[in-house]
Amino acid sequence: MRSIMSLMGLLLGLTLTGRTDAAEITIDVDTALANRLLTLSCSGQPVDEAEFAASSLLKAQLAHHARFGEKYSLENYVAGVRSIAACKAPDPDPFRFTALVTQRGQMAKAIATLSARKAELGDGAAALTTPYVPAGTRFAGSVVLAPATLSCGGFARGGHFFIDLPCIAEQVEGEFDAVRRLVAHETYHAVQGEFMPDPKASLSTVATPAEAHEYLFHRLAAEGSATYVARMAEVAGDGRYATRSREDARRNRSRLTYNFRLFNLVVEALAEPRQDYGAHFKELYGLAFDGAFGELSYFVGEQMAAEIDRDFGPQALVCVLSLPPEHFILAYDQALRTSERLEKSYPLTQATLAAAQGLSRTRENGPSLGRCLPGAPG
Repeated sequence: MRSIMSLMGLLLGLTLTGRTDAAEITIDVDTALANRLLTLSCSGQPVDEAEFAASSLLKAQLAHHARFGEKYSLENYVAGVRSIAACKAPDPDPFRFTALVTQRGQMAKAIATLSARKAELGDGAAALTTPYVPAGTRFAGSVVLAPATLSCGGFARGGHFFIDLPCIAEQVEGEFDAVRRLVAHETYHAVQGEFMPDPKASLSTVATPAEAHEYLFHRLAAEGSATYVARMAEVAGDGRYATRSREDARRNRSRLTYNFRLFNLVVEALAEPRQDYGAHFKELYGLAFDGAFGELSYFVGEQMAAEIDRDFGPQALVCVLSLPPEHFILAYDQALRTSERLEKSYPLTQATLAAAQGLSRTRENGPSLGRCLPGAPG
């Protein structure tokens, strides 16, 4: 989802099969890393760099953080561990280890609380996710509580998902529902990876309007449906992260008409080739999807997923997501034509629909929307 990250990680070990019976999702809570750093905090024990260098979890975290600067290195991480072992707040502290010294009691309580309620957390996240996965899916994952990262949110990297423990430790009871929904969002991304087709180009290699539109539509479908599954506008609790997430979701819902307009304008602005197309694409993509601008198109995609679900049902939405991403655009347009639209569902422009239809025509003998939606063309 999103930018909520600092110290908790979700290790997504997954098993998915193509069976036709009911889906089954199980999510555990792994506290090993959190307990290890808590044990080292103010212990005076020596710190073995090799222990951390061998951690697959830390390797994934550092790979994610590397794009934010050279300071997010193994050396600086180990230096932070050595500082907290000596009961000192690191200075500088790029990984925000300080909470393990100054808020050690709160951190310990948060770890104990989430560990004690792990069945409730896993079952609650699974309940949100299960209706929107393919029949027969088998998924097993675990939320790994991790104690030092760079922001207040969550991210996935290399099969691991991280959640910010310091960000939620102060009011862990008031954050529980927000954590449950965050886990549902990221779990859904893990399952999406097994049934949603990838775009041909990546963010860094997009070079043509067709590649740009395919990538844009894929991100709209993936992030929008995961946001719909989690439904942060409904989050309960008075914790800092819960409050911020609820307010962000409700604020974006209140301005959906502008978010739809922005998305349509981005699609239109990417329609013509140009010499600096890759850089041009990244700038426009950022306006629509980056956290710095509020991830506006996450909420456009959420509304589109809600409309498709309301009109055709959860498994129809899953079916649409399994098709090339332009079908998410076309399915939403079909839903608007099928019945009275939801209050916040706004039409896409002819330029956006034309971009989706153009992509669809390039799929020789490809799947059609009619396979998923009754009455749809094809």
